[in-house]
Amino acid sequence: MQKNVKKLQSQVGTLRKQVKKLRAALKRASTKRDARRIMRAVKSIRKLVRRNRRSISKVARQRRIPGPRGKTGKRGPRGLTGPKGSTGPRGQRGPKGSTGATGRRGPRGARGSRGVKGPRGRVGPTGVKGPQGSTGPRGPRGNPGRRGVKGSRGYRGRRGPRGRNGGRGRNGSRGQRGVRGPMGRPGKAGSRGPRGLRGIRGRNGRRGSRGPRGLRGRRGARGPRGPRGLRSMNRPHWMHLKSRLNRLCLDIRGGRRNNGAQPWMWNCHNGANQFWHMLRDGRIKSKLNNKCLDIAGANRRNLARVQMYSCHRGANQKWYFDRAGRIRSRLNHKCLDILGHRRNRGTRVVMYRCHGGANQKWYWSR
Repeated sequence: MQKNVKKLQSQVGTLRKQVKKLRAALKRASTKRDARRIMRAVKSIRKLVRRNRRSISKVARQRRIPGPRGKTGKRGPRGLTGPKGSTGPRGQRGPKGSTGATGRRGPRGARGSRGVKGPRGRVGPTGVKGPQGSTGPRGPRGNPGRRGVKGSRGYRGRRGPRGRNGGRGRNGSRGQRGVRGPMGRPGKAGSRGPRGLRGIRGRNGRRGSRGPRGLRGRRGARGPRGPRGLRSMNRPHWMHLKSRLNRLCLDIRGGRRNNGAQPWMWNCHNGANQFWHMLRDGRIKSKLNNKCLDIAGANRRNLARVQMYSCHRGANQKWYFDRAGRIRSRLNHKCLDILGHRRNRGTRVVMYRCHGGANQKWYWSR
């Protein structure tokens, strides 16, 4: 009985745990239908708990087995401790009693004799089997019935006309080229000295002596240098780097300033995480944190990750524009690519072998 009571108590404990799990699932439930199912399960488990408790109490009444322990009441205030009494003298230990003699075991009874087995009866003679009857002749096979005619198939409905494709948007106008400064005025040329006189030809074919060479005039002073023209639009100072695929800008995700920040495509705005500058040695620098566009781990394979990292002189941070408008790396001459040719914002930028796709073509914009 005690074992049965313990089993019932363990079942009650497991049922309570299930109720707790179902309550947690009820908070996560997304639809009313799921919530109703969970509530039904909770109610059925509660009924089982009540039944188990009743059976435990019945068994406890019959066999006087203590039921589940009740809740302990609140503890009262602690009483004052009285003075410590003096310890009395220890009593002497009495003598140990002698052990009684063990009784002898009685003799074992004799086993009875086994009865004699009777003789086995004789087997009777086997009966003679009669002759087998002959099989009658097989009847002729019936003719097969005719096959039914197959019904005709219905006609398929016509397909509706396809909608027209929308027209392509116009490309934005190209920025103007910087004005070149005026050239400085050339200095005045120095005046040429007078030519020497030609010698008189003597008689008998003798040539006269050559006159002295004229002095060379001084070189005129150089004019002032004109002002320097504006920088070319190919490599601006701080500008947006846009894609020909979706006109979105190259952006540092979340405006993070740490090493390993991921560049992606996003709507253009005036944040510092979208302004870039290409140095003369080919590094592309960000205005946000003055860190450079970098191929992670100098990986030469396709789909290599692109990140922001502290600037150094490695080939995995050096880039160049080719004639098609693609940004290529000095490390492996692969192109900066928008992953999967996706047009939506939030798409990662990776390294991939160069092709003629618009997801590899870039241009500078203000």
